[in-house]
Amino acid sequence: MHSDLAERCSAARSDIDVPAFPWDAIRAGGQRAAPSVFRGRTPAAIGVAVFSLAAIAAAAKIAVQSHIGFTPHGGMVIASSAKAGSHAIHGDAEIGEAAKHVDFAVILPAGLPEGARPVQLYTAGTSILAITYDIPGHHRLWIFLANPDAMGSAQTAGLKHHKNNRMISMRWRTGNEEVIAVSDGLSARDLNLIKDAMNAQTTH
Repeated sequence: MHSDLAERCSAARSDIDVPAFPWDAIRAGGQRAAPSVFRGRTPAAIGVAVFSLAAIAAAAKIAVQSHIGFTPHGGMVIASSAKAGSHAIHGDAEIGEAAKHVDFAVILPAGLPEGARPVQLYTAGTSILAITYDIPGHHRLWIFLANPDAMGSAQTAGLKHHKNNRMISMRWRTGNEEVIAVSDGLSARDLNLIKDAMNAQTTH
């Protein structure tokens, strides 16, 4: 008897939307690549994919459980051999609690635009912590805090404007952590205020 199960499964897969929030696609290392991009963004916008940590570690010679790398077009790649995932949050207390379980000295985000509200928390092992903020005016802000040993060197620190959209990103070192801030509507001035406020905490 002929079965059309395979055809139906194929059709169902083709109808699945890429999630608007990228962390839903992140899984532990060792799986095949499963790219997820911000809906409606160009390839130059931040892209998140999952690759085998073993392959990345072999090339980068890293020992940490999780790793952030960069694509030639400015996308970002996260891989982890440890537990990774995200969940909704409702305040800074949940961020502070998560910061107790990472393997680097955390300096929490500061200098955020007025009304910024944390809504999502992502962790990759003990090396990467990322917070999603809702900003009044329908903007989003993603701040990644990482162990410097988990960072790739393909992209230099500094501000990057992504073509044909409102996305900008900035990478810098604050104390003993690496910071990446990505926004779909804030200005370079806004990101510099965050950077300065976080750097100021290292002098206290």
